[in-house]
Amino acid sequence: MIPYFFYKNLVMTMPLCFYAFFVGFSGFTLYEDFYIALYNLVFTNQPLLYRAFLDFDVSPTRDGGYMTKYLPSLYY
Repeated sequence: MIPYFFYKNLVMTMPLCFYAFFVGFSGFTLYEDFYIALYNLVFTNQPLLYRAFLDFDVSPTRDGGYMTKYLPSLYY
C-alpha cells in the first residue's frame, strides 16, 4: 500500500513540475485547491474502502472444520 501512496503523489506532482517549467515558474497554479483536496480524499480512501469491503469473518462451515479449534482464540 505504501508504493501506491508514493505513486499517487508522484502522479499529482509531476504535472505541476512540468507546468511550472512551462509557465516560467510564475507561481500560477495548474489545479485549484478544491481539486487537490478531492484528489487526496478520493485516492487515499480508495485502498482503505477496497480492503474494508473485502474483509470477512472466519466461518467454520465455509473455511472447513479445522478452524473450529482456533475460533475461540481468534475472537478473544
